[in-house]
This record gives sequence, structure tokens and C-alpha cells, in this order.
Amino acid sequence: MTDEFRGLYRTVTGACVTNGMMAFHVPETHYRAFGYQPNFDCLPWKKSYNAAKVIRAGGPAPSR
Repeated sequence: MTDEFRGLYRTVTGACVTNGMMAFHVPETHYRAFGYQPNFDCLPWKKSYNAAKVIRAGGPAPSR
């Protein structure tokens, strides 16, 4: 059984949603119409989302 789809981050053209098994991009109007959570205006921007992922993973790989 899969979880409900929820938003991960937003972009200029919409948002990325996932249910833990798959992810895809939807336009902002569809995100709002389908009632995905969290509220579109509360989603982080993609750049902030990616930066937080790097921090959670322990930072960037050391350069050589």
C-alpha cells in the first residue's frame, strides 16, 4: 500500500509531489486543486529543499 501524495518542494512552474514510491511534477493549479499537503505556499523552494538534503546527509563530499 502506498501513502498519499504530498508536496516536497515548489518551483516557478509548480511543485514536486511524492508518495514515497514515485514522484512527479505538477503545475501549481493542479497542486492546489487536488489539495496536496502541505499548503503550496508553505513548500520550500527547490534550492532550499536541496540544500537541506545535503545538510541532513552530512554535508557535501570532500573535494580532492
